[in-house]
Amino acid sequence: MPKGGKDDQTLKILKGGSTHQRNTLESLLNRSIKFRKSRYVDEKLELFKKKYAPINAVGDDRLNQSNGNASTLLDTLAGTMDANGFEHPGKILFDKEKINPNWSTIRPIGAGLSVDLANTSSSLNSVLQILTYTPAMSNYLLSRWHGNNCAVQDHCFVCTLENHVSLCMKQAGGVITPRQFIGKVKHISKGSCLDAYIVWRYFMDQIQSGLLLEKGSKDERIKQTTALHQIFGGFVQNHFVCSGCQKAGNTYDAFLELSLDIDATNTVEKCLSQMTHEKLVKAFVCPSCENTCSGKRTKTIYRTPTVLALRLNRFQQNGKNDKMVRFEETLNIKRYVSESERSMVETQYHLYGLITHEGASSRSGQYTAYAKSSNGLWHCFENESVQQISTKRLMAQNPYMLFYTVAVAKKTGAKSATEVLKPAKAAVEKEKSVIEQQEENESMSESGDEVVEPVSDEDTDDEEQKTKLDQILKKAAAEPIADNEKAVVVKHDEPMESKWSKLETLIEREKDDNSSAQAKEILLSKSDNVQFQDNIDRWEEEGNHPGIDEKQRQQALKNTKSKRKRPNLYDVDYDRGKVKKVKKKSMDKFFQPNVFQIAAESMQKKK
Repeated sequence: MPKGGKDDQTLKILKGGSTHQRNTLESLLNRSIKFRKSRYVDEKLELFKKKYAPINAVGDDRLNQSNGNASTLLDTLAGTMDANGFEHPGKILFDKEKINPNWSTIRPIGAGLSVDLANTSSSLNSVLQILTYTPAMSNYLLSRWHGNNCAVQDHCFVCTLENHVSLCMKQAGGVITPRQFIGKVKHISKGSCLDAYIVWRYFMDQIQSGLLLEKGSKDERIKQTTALHQIFGGFVQNHFVCSGCQKAGNTYDAFLELSLDIDATNTVEKCLSQMTHEKLVKAFVCPSCENTCSGKRTKTIYRTPTVLALRLNRFQQNGKNDKMVRFEETLNIKRYVSESERSMVETQYHLYGLITHEGASSRSGQYTAYAKSSNGLWHCFENESVQQISTKRLMAQNPYMLFYTVAVAKKTGAKSATEVLKPAKAAVEKEKSVIEQQEENESMSESGDEVVEPVSDEDTDDEEQKTKLDQILKKAAAEPIADNEKAVVVKHDEPMESKWSKLETLIEREKDDNSSAQAKEILLSKSDNVQFQDNIDRWEEEGNHPGIDEKQRQQALKNTKSKRKRPNLYDVDYDRGKVKKVKKKSMDKFFQPNVFQIAAESMQKKK
């Protein structure tokens, strides 16, 4: 038979063999393996990550958490999803740790805003005042995080807002005209610029676009990590149970404010409760089968914002719903947060601002802003007018938009997971030692030996101090009480006759002792060590001392009167406007060394 490669292959096929080569160790090792990033991770693994925290991490800032507890590695894995399907950003444009929700310094109340002839000032001014007195936003704008890195040569909306807030805080009691914002707001569709909520949305869009010009990205999830979203941004979880595939899935929507329906409720908490109720939805894209199906949907807040903005949906096609909606200064949204995230996010909020509307429709009427300043006092901002108000007057308002902020103590520094877990480790070790001691005592008692508990040095010191104190108290109680024989005791329930008699005895005793007369002689006598060596003359009532000369007395009174200062003729002429006042030139500053001279001398000394 001929020997060849092809003939061997044909013989293998005829005998029922295969033409494929067997995998050897060498062929497997030389083969290239391509890994693909998984969008979904193992749920059991995620549960373990939530339960335990790594204690051997070295210099990993991802283990730090804003609330001071050790966070899991899951919450900071870039580009992955958690057990609930929430996607983490692959990159963070602005770190949330830099946001300070409390006022950095206490400042006086700022300026009012003037009225525009185009009738857009009411809504614009109210939105500007709320942004100015939002603690987190004001701290960010005044620190010039964006302005120092801005690359826009033309008009920048964020830089303009930074200048406005800085100018407003400096001109306390003044009035400012926001001309640059008036021209921008006029570009909104006709009539919409009169609604404060539309102006608010316009400001949010312009600030976001300005921040993205500084650090841009095409990924939508990365865009949601700007400073604006770190202050006002949160996420709503849509838990959907599909009627077609009978599977449950979650989708997430980012928000900068929440719109609440007030038709069937009269409090803010009831509005939030109505928003999170389970509802039947006819057309919804199922996250499991990716088809438009009907099913049950439940909305909850998955990530809470630093500043929570709420808009009450008052304006509809039929007109304005002007019903009174009650609100509180403190708002706890724990019931409206997703159950798996309630212990991970901030849920306690405090009111710091609101916007009200008076009128029949959104395109007419007056918008007024109420905000809490850095000193904790409430103020009413009605265009140019800025006046302090009481909390009672504030709570009587009918709000259109409400603004809450979290109150978090200022952080001294982020702690690593190992630092956070140190007290927990110490507590566990202490518990172990206590348990071991109890086991030893039990074993000793079973064997019949007496158990002697160790006594610490601190306990013995405390017992010695207690015994010393008891001895001192007993000694003081045993000593007899010594009464003063000369003391005159007057009780409040004694009759008046006894009180008068005791008073007479005191007067007689004073005459006998003559202590007051001796004190007078000592005070009025001539001494060698005093400053004034002349004899002291005294004038008593007429008739008591007839030997005093009246002329001498009148002369002494004249000497005590202050002499009138003769006016300067130059000052008199200046007051009448005849001459101009010429300031004397201070020549001292010319002989003092300047900053550059001091710096040069210090450099020479170092050399």
